[in-house]
Amino acid sequence: MVHSFRIPAYSFLCLVLLAANPGHLSAAASAPSAASTETDSSDGLVRLDITVTDKSGSPVSGLKAEDFTLFDNGQPQKLVSFRAHDEAANKANEPVEIILLIDALYMLPQQAAVAEQEAESVLREDQGRLRYPAMVYLLNGYGLSASMQPSTDGNALAEEIASGSELRTVWQTPFRADAHRRIKGYSVNRNIYSLQALGAIAIEARRRPGRKFLFWIGPGWTVRTKDGLSIGERSFDEIVEFSTRLREARINLFSVIELARDPASEGYVRAVLNAKEVVPDDMALNVLATKSGGSASILVSKMKETVQDAGDYYTLTFDPPKAEFPDEYHELTVRVDKPKVAVRTNSEYYDQPTFYDEPEAREKIAVDRLPQVLETLRTLSDSEAAKR
Repeated sequence: MVHSFRIPAYSFLCLVLLAANPGHLSAAASAPSAASTETDSSDGLVRLDITVTDKSGSPVSGLKAEDFTLFDNGQPQKLVSFRAHDEAANKANEPVEIILLIDALYMLPQQAAVAEQEAESVLREDQGRLRYPAMVYLLNGYGLSASMQPSTDGNALAEEIASGSELRTVWQTPFRADAHRRIKGYSVNRNIYSLQALGAIAIEARRRPGRKFLFWIGPGWTVRTKDGLSIGERSFDEIVEFSTRLREARINLFSVIELARDPASEGYVRAVLNAKEVVPDDMALNVLATKSGGSASILVSKMKETVQDAGDYYTLTFDPPKAEFPDEYHELTVRVDKPKVAVRTNSEYYDQPTFYDEPEAREKIAVDRLPQVLETLRTLSDSEAAKR
């Protein structure tokens, strides 16, 4: 089951957010959010958003539940629910959201201007009348800022990027990051800010319903630095955290090829079962993008095509097998019984992850009752246990 019964602990992401700006939580809380949290952890089920395309890259519609076979660690699983989303037929559509992140941390001013132009070109498609609501985030040496809320007014969002004055502050760095290039560990600090930004976006997006397409416009972060320091090494908790955050927020992450920093990481996707197996490349932008069900190093033109086709996809849920221990790794494979099609979805999940911001327990349990409660939970299915 995907919900944890362990005592919640402060995660890497929480500590990074607090370290960068103790006041970030109140700033983030000021952003509008949906009344319900978009997560599958409350019912113990795993939800997958699946894109199916033909050999030309166009979305394949009209598929039914019997066309899909889901494997969890190589074992076929029974689907609990299945929904087809067809934009043209306006069939069973859930909210879809586009998120553009302009990452200027590693850019020269001229490069940042190009990234902003790329984002603006997406927003101004069809005279700025966006098919899906969009959010804009800007990451630079001062911190992370964002539009107030998702909007279908692409021209207004483009103007926010151009002026920067209408963006709200999500969090701020204690100093301007690009003013400390000669300090040992400077690159690592910037890498942490990049990951902090990704985590903050996931936390905000988790409050809003529907599927999200997050396009990382910028070089991303380095997994190894000239200082001899690296991120991701021996950081199994970070891998579990980001894998789970992105999946439960229903975020598919994409990196842009013109500005991607780690092309060598393309195709470098492997199972990370425990802390002993972690290497820095496991935290690369392209790796996280691929595992999230997005794509690594796409062209700007492909980004625009992905936005246009965002409403054509399938959603399924399943009740995962019982986990034997916390943070248990599961490989996911989805096969479609149609010739010459490509399937894109999450490639993994970790069972029983722990979050520092889990909701309060529905029932307080005395210590002397705990053994009895745990024994009862062992007799229930994963979904029923999570509801309890």
